[in-house]
Amino acid sequence: MGYLTGGISKPDPEAANYEAWDAENFIVMAWLINSMELKIGRTYLFYKTAKEVWETVQNLYSDMKNTTQCFKVR
Repeated sequence: MGYLTGGISKPDPEAANYEAWDAENFIVMAWLINSMELKIGRTYLFYKTAKEVWETVQNLYSDMKNTTQCFKVR
Protein backbone atom coordinates (compact mmCIF):
# COMPACT_ATOMS: atom_id res chain seq x y z
CA MET A 1 0.00 0.00 0.00
CA GLY A 2 2.92 2.33 0.61
CA TYR A 3 3.63 2.47 -3.11
CA LEU A 4 0.08 3.70 -3.72
CA THR A 5 -0.22 6.12 -0.83
CA GLY A 6 3.27 7.56 -1.01
CA GLY A 7 4.27 5.94 2.29
CA ILE A 8 7.15 4.32 0.46
CA SER A 9 8.77 7.18 -1.41
CA LYS A 10 11.13 6.98 -4.34
CA PRO A 11 14.74 6.95 -3.13
CA ASP A 12 17.57 8.78 -4.82
CA PRO A 13 18.75 6.83 -7.90
CA GLU A 14 22.20 6.61 -6.31
CA ALA A 15 20.83 5.05 -3.09
CA ALA A 16 21.55 1.41 -2.32
CA ASN A 17 17.83 0.55 -2.11
CA TYR A 18 16.86 2.21 -5.41
CA GLU A 19 16.92 -0.99 -7.48
CA ALA A 20 14.69 -2.84 -5.00
CA TRP A 21 12.28 0.10 -4.88
CA ASP A 22 12.19 0.30 -8.69
CA ALA A 23 11.45 -3.43 -9.06
CA GLU A 24 8.73 -3.38 -6.39
CA ASN A 25 7.16 -0.22 -7.85
CA PHE A 26 7.07 -1.92 -11.26
CA ILE A 27 5.34 -4.99 -9.77
CA VAL A 28 2.65 -2.83 -8.14
CA MET A 29 2.14 -0.90 -11.38
CA ALA A 30 1.79 -4.19 -13.29
CA TRP A 31 -0.84 -5.40 -10.80
CA LEU A 32 -2.82 -2.20 -11.22
CA ILE A 33 -2.60 -2.07 -15.00
CA ASN A 34 -3.28 -5.79 -15.48
CA SER A 35 -6.42 -5.52 -13.34
CA MET A 36 -7.89 -3.04 -15.84
CA GLU A 37 -9.53 -3.62 -19.18
CA LEU A 38 -6.90 -3.62 -21.93
CA LYS A 39 -8.02 -0.32 -23.51
CA ILE A 40 -7.95 1.46 -20.15
CA GLY A 41 -4.73 -0.11 -18.88
CA ARG A 42 -2.73 0.89 -21.96
CA THR A 43 -3.28 4.52 -21.03
CA TYR A 44 -1.16 4.12 -17.90
CA LEU A 45 1.82 2.23 -19.32
CA PHE A 46 4.00 5.34 -19.51
CA TYR A 47 3.54 6.55 -15.94
CA LYS A 48 6.67 6.41 -13.79
CA THR A 49 5.24 5.31 -10.42
CA ALA A 50 2.40 3.21 -9.06
CA LYS A 51 1.33 6.26 -7.02
CA GLU A 52 0.87 8.29 -10.22
CA VAL A 53 -1.26 5.55 -11.76
CA TRP A 54 -3.31 5.13 -8.57
CA GLU A 55 -3.97 8.88 -8.13
CA THR A 56 -4.90 9.39 -11.79
CA VAL A 57 -7.29 6.44 -11.82
CA GLN A 58 -8.78 7.53 -8.51
CA ASN A 59 -9.37 11.07 -9.80
CA LEU A 60 -10.92 9.84 -13.06
CA TYR A 61 -13.10 7.00 -11.82
CA SER A 62 -13.82 7.56 -8.13
CA ASP A 63 -17.26 8.75 -7.11
CA MET A 64 -16.15 9.53 -3.56
CA LYS A 65 -16.29 13.29 -4.16
CA ASN A 66 -19.46 13.31 -6.22
CA THR A 67 -21.87 15.17 -3.94
CA THR A 68 -24.83 14.71 -6.30
CA GLN A 69 -24.47 10.96 -6.06
CA CYS A 70 -24.14 11.18 -2.24
CA PHE A 71 -27.36 13.18 -2.11
CA LYS A 72 -29.21 10.54 -4.16
CA VAL A 73 -28.09 7.81 -1.77
CA ARG A 74 -29.32 9.75 1.25
